[in-house]
Amino acid sequence: MEKVRPWCGQPSDRGRLRNRTEHQLESIERWECVKLLGVLVDSKFSFGKHVKHVLSVRNQMLYLLSQLRKRGPSDKSIGIVYDAVVLSKVLYALSGWGGIHKSNAD
Repeated sequence: MEKVRPWCGQPSDRGRLRNRTEHQLESIERWECVKLLGVLVDSKFSFGKHVKHVLSVRNQMLYLLSQLRKRGPSDKSIGIVYDAVVLSKVLYALSGWGGIHKSNAD
């Protein structure tokens, strides 16, 4: 037991260690929204911002595909590009954020 005490600290050191930890926690910056592995999560663990972002990117990609289609590639080629670019973006990490209820999306 004597070998463990120096590692744990003396009873008189505990208050000082707790105060130091609380000071360190006060200096942590709070973020409203973070991107974790490509998924936007806000402080309420809601995915509304992520859904809005994915829809915005999807709309941009669909516009680019409509412009590409005017250049003459076949429908099959457009479908391949759609699957690779648009569908992959929408389906990425869907199992993590896709099951949310509509009221939690905002």
